[in-house]
This record gives sequence, C-alpha cells and structure tokens, in this order.
Amino acid sequence: MNESQPPKRPQQGIGSGRPKKRRDGEEKAPPSDMSLPTTQSYLEERPPITMNKMNEIIRPGPAVEFANRRPEIEEEAMKRYAANPAQSDRDFRPAERQPSSSPAFSPRRDSNPTNEIPFRRSGLSHPDGDAQRASEDSEQSDDSFLPDDGGLGNDFTNQAEVPPRGSTSSPGGPRDARPLLSQFMAGDGIAQVRRDVAGLTEQLRTEKTERARLIEDVKTQQGQAIETMKRQHAQAIIDLKNEYDGSIQGLRAEHDSSLQALTSAHAETLKGMETKNDRMKQTVSAQADLIGDLRTRTEAQALTFSSELESTQSDINDLRARLETHETATEGLLARFAKRFNEVQAKQSETQRQLKEQADLIKALQEDRMSGHGSGSTRTGADANTNSC
Repeated sequence: MNESQPPKRPQQGIGSGRPKKRRDGEEKAPPSDMSLPTTQSYLEERPPITMNKMNEIIRPGPAVEFANRRPEIEEEAMKRYAANPAQSDRDFRPAERQPSSSPAFSPRRDSNPTNEIPFRRSGLSHPDGDAQRASEDSEQSDDSFLPDDGGLGNDFTNQAEVPPRGSTSSPGGPRDARPLLSQFMAGDGIAQVRRDVAGLTEQLRTEKTERARLIEDVKTQQGQAIETMKRQHAQAIIDLKNEYDGSIQGLRAEHDSSLQALTSAHAETLKGMETKNDRMKQTVSAQADLIGDLRTRTEAQALTFSSELESTQSDINDLRARLETHETATEGLLARFAKRFNEVQAKQSETQRQLKEQADLIKALQEDRMSGHGSGSTRTGADANTNSC
C-alpha cells in the first residue's frame, strides 16, 4: 500500500462523467459494522471507483435523491428498529445472493454474499467477477439504473450490480432471494416516512396555529389586567388626593382658628396697653395743669409768701421727681409693648414660613402624583405634613 492516501472523491450522480481511475494497489478498509451511515459520512465514505482486469470503470450506483433523503430514511429505520429489532435487522441486512435455475436470473458472480460485500464496501474488485462485471457494465447505460427499492437504492447495491432494464442476464447469474415483502419494505418504509412527515407537518402547522391563538389570548388577558390595574391605580390616586385635600383643609381651618385666636389676644393686649397709656397721659396732663396752677399761685404770692416759696419749690421738685418716675414707668411700658410686638411679628413670620412649607409640600405632592410614583409617596408626604404642623 502506498504511503499517501488518495483525495476524497467528489459526489457522483446518475449521468455524470466518468471519474478518475483508482491507483493500483490502493485499498480501503471495510467498515467495522453494517449500520446505516449518516448523509455526510455516506457522501465522504462512498466506495471509490474500481478498475477490473479489462481496465473498464465500475462506478457506484446510489442515487443523489437517496443521499438527500438519507436523514428521513435513517429516522424511520431507527423507529422501526426500536419497535421490532428482529424485523428491522431482517429487512435492512444485505440481500443474500443464491444461485437460481431461472435463465432470466442466472448467477453472474459468487453466490455467497459474504464473499462479495467486503469487496463492494471497500471498493476492491472481486477476483473472479471482474470480467463479467466489465461486460455487463459495458452494456448498461448511465440512465438505465432502476434500483429494486423504488428508485432510491441502498448502501449495499452498486450500479454495476443492478441488471439494466431490457437486458437479459447470463445463465446462472445471482438473483435476490429475499421474500417479496422484504424486497418492497424499503419502498413501503419510504412511503410511510412521507406520510409520517406529512402528518407531522400538519401537526406542526396546527400546533403553530394553536400557539399563536394562545399568545393572542395571553396578550388579551394581559391587556385586560393592565387596564384593570390602571383603573385601580387612578382610583387610588383620586382617593389619596381627596384624603390629602381633606387633611389640608382641616389643617388650614385649624391654622386659621389658631391665628384668629392669637390675633384676638394680641388685639386685647394692645387695647389694654393703649388704655393704660391714655390714663398715664391724662395723669401727666393733670400734673402739668397742677404745676401751672402752682406756678401761677407761687408767682402771685411770691412777694407775700417768700418763705413759702422754698417749700413750694421743694414740692415742685418732688412733683418733678414723681413725673420722672412716671416717665420711667411709661418708657418701661413702651419697651414691653415693643418687645411684645416683636414677638407677635416673629410668630407671624413663623406662621408665614409654615404656610410656605405647606405650599411647597403641596407642590411636591402634586408633582409626585403627576409623575406616577404611586400611593406610598403621597401618603408619606401627607404624614410628614401632619407631623410638621
């Protein structure tokens, strides 16, 4: 055997040109088992072209359609083998070649299939049947191949092994001794595979339609659920808004009442302070009138009562001291009034600040409600507003 291996032969179909000749002495090892190969391995490991002693080409005879439909046939064969291994082995094993006495099916080669299959699978020419195969191959045309299994062929049949249509075999040639049921099981299996494929296609189409219908139903249910959630969300927002508006109105009423009470208290205080100031003014005015009278009487009696002038002057000094005391008291009252007034202004400023914070809180709650954050943030804002008030 040569050291270099020949390149893989390209796929050959019926009616194609003659392939290249195989080098002498090159062999291909027979397969370890008789299992059905896959499409890729079948295309890559097909028996190479062999040359007989007459230097005539013996080309393999599987059809291209069989290679294309190989996966379907393999799947059907595996199903049948799983259902009945014995029957499947009997149907898909190589055909037994037995001698026949019929002149139409006379043996052409060795009748023992075990001596013939390894040469066919390995691509080697049979030592005794090269001349006969060469003569028969010369009579067979490229378009006359018609396998026994309905036109698809199998792995154990070459184009040179199938008798051409319209030709007669030599006497004593081999014939297929399998039962008729076994011979046509491959064609029936392919028809069954086609029916199964059609049924599975229809079932797949029905399942796709049902899946589309279920998807539409789910979409409809989801749309209804979303609409219901939207309505519930809108109703919850309305309820929270009403509750918030009620709380704001209650807080405003309470604030107005407290502000009114504080204003009334401040007004009463101011009124009392004004009354006291009027009384002090009246007292000061009376004292001024009394001082004027005393001065008039003192000037009138100055000459007469010079001694009494000093006493009168002392009385006047006393009255001035009392007046200063009253003025000091008046200034203290004015300072207290100013302090109280500043406190009132501070409380009013605090009230205005609280009102501004409430307005900002209302604005923030309105923005939260418009942005759709939900009922949790709105209720939290209302609780914070209540605590701040």
